[in-house]
Amino acid sequence: MHKTLTFSVEITFADKITDDNQIIEIAQNIADAVKQQAQHGNIVSEDSDTYSEIVRVTPQYINLTIIEHII
Repeated sequence: MHKTLTFSVEITFADKITDDNQIIEIAQNIADAVKQQAQHGNIVSEDSDTYSEIVRVTPQYINLTIIEHII
C-alpha cells in the first residue's frame, strides 16, 4: 500500500539537551541503529518479501535530515 512510512519516536533523557550538535549526534546515532538493524537483521516482518532501502531521521527543532542508504 505505501512505499514510505513515517514513525514517531520519542526519547526522554535524564538531563536537558540544548546543544544543537548533541541533538544532531543523537539523530545520527538513531539513524545508525536503524541502519544496523536493517543490514544485520530486518526492520520488516520475517514473512515479508520487501526490505528497507533508506532511513531518514529529522530531529525536532533543527532543519536537518540525516539520510542513510541501506545496502
